[in-house]
Amino acid sequence: MYTRCPLCKEEIRFVPPENIDELPEDYRHIIRCPNCYAKLGVKLKSTVAERGGAIAETSEDKPEAPVKKRRAIYIVKNLFMTVFSLAFIIFSVLCYMSIKGLFDGGNEFNSIYNGIYLWELIFTYPEYFAQSFGLDAFWAFTELIPLFLFTFACINLIVSVICAACKKYGKIYNLIFGAIICALSVTIFFIPYINILNVAKKVGAASSMSLASYLKSLINPQYTTIFFAPAIGLAQFIAAIVFLFPTKRKADKKGDGKDEK
Repeated sequence: MYTRCPLCKEEIRFVPPENIDELPEDYRHIIRCPNCYAKLGVKLKSTVAERGGAIAETSEDKPEAPVKKRRAIYIVKNLFMTVFSLAFIIFSVLCYMSIKGLFDGGNEFNSIYNGIYLWELIFTYPEYFAQSFGLDAFWAFTELIPLFLFTFACINLIVSVICAACKKYGKIYNLIFGAIICALSVTIFFIPYINILNVAKKVGAASSMSLASYLKSLINPQYTTIFFAPAIGLAQFIAAIVFLFPTKRKADKKGDGKDEK
């Protein structure tokens, strides 16, 4: 006889009791799924047994093994996503320390990861941004992108930790936040070039630097940190896409495996 596990959809073949016709109507034959180890109570009927089949229902004992495994996977996914947010936050803290003179991080590093410093500037000198938007709104907006990146990274870190504690994982949430952080981090990579084009447009002259020249100029050890932001952002977005799909489980002996639900 055969049945199918209602949890992992594994087909289970088993030998029914010899006295199946003498068993009461509500009798449940206890078996265990060889794939997810869930304990099942199979309800047997002689009319069904004659056709070589069985009706499967879960027993009163709740199958805790698959649930624990699934929750553990959710925790791992959330903790994995926190690594990317932590990277942006750590870079922002180092940039703030560099701006305050604790060490020299370089102009490029200080202009890319200065989200904390921009928040401080908003609270201590809000007129600065009002004047910046009045003079050049486009340039002022691009200057705030590191602030947006730092803020979204902090939000993502907090939500991921809460979800890990609750043993849940939000696929759509992580995909949306991954896309936003990826877009911001890639934009940061091109901010210096965008500013060059903006200045050239203001003075009414053609830009002396093409995109290819800009990218070529970055092949320099002092510009290494500018590559970190887009690399981390892209990695987070790719991880969010990968985590959209269910994890694979081992196939059965016939190779008739299916994805976990």
